[in-house]
Amino acid sequence: GNVYAINTDGSQKWKFEPSKNTDGGDGAGSTESSPALSAMSSVVYSVHTDTASIPNKTILYAIQTSDKTRLWKYSINSNDGFTSPVLDLSGNIYVASKTQLYSVSPSGSLRSGFPFTPTSQYSSSALWIRTPAIAKEGANEYAYITAQMSPNSGDRYVFKVDVSNGNEFWKSNADMGNTLANGVSINATGTIYTGGYLNIGTSGLFAIDPSNGSKIWSNSAGDSAASNIPSFDTSGNIYLGTVDTGDVGKIHKMNATGTVLWS
Repeated sequence: GNVYAINTDGSQKWKFEPSKNTDGGDGAGSTESSPALSAMSSVVYSVHTDTASIPNKTILYAIQTSDKTRLWKYSINSNDGFTSPVLDLSGNIYVASKTQLYSVSPSGSLRSGFPFTPTSQYSSSALWIRTPAIAKEGANEYAYITAQMSPNSGDRYVFKVDVSNGNEFWKSNADMGNTLANGVSINATGTIYTGGYLNIGTSGLFAIDPSNGSKIWSNSAGDSAASNIPSFDTSGNIYLGTVDTGDVGKIHKMNATGTVLWS
């Protein structure tokens, strides 16, 4: 897989090919997650899974947007893959493998206190972790991740992690039960939202209190087996995409209390 830069007129500016050494890349593989830009848009961060090396590697690239120069790479010996990268206000980059949350500095080094390894009463490592979200609360910033810890009933959690030191602030099941949660998003007031399969033939959305991880409300939307990360408009309404029975894609609009306005 490759990373492309596209001009405003739709023409290609450059193509970064991880499989070609001329681009400072690595072996054949895939680039499956969405890239992220630095605050000034001078650097783009992208994840590549290198399946040609033994052991396989998952690699985070920092690429200069002006000319596709590779500035650095950070890799782990695993083909677990990384989620899409996200950045905090200091420019640190956060990516999750299936089992751990990593934080890499703008210069490409692993930050002190990371990786963060979520644990639960049933498991000392996660089966999978979804794309993190970062939020500033007062003077501090926190990372939020959802993780399925084991096949056990109710072993799905939202974790709040202090990004200054990689310590767990809290973890909460938020009454999700067997819900297969996706990644989280955070609205303008700081409320955490995650959508997922409710394990009863419906998809839904959970609103979670950032102070302690308790559930504020939950609802159902459609008869789907999958839902995506929600988005918000300036009025606080919530938009959730789902894949319903028969692979029919739908978008649901909800108000701030979870009432579905239209689908």
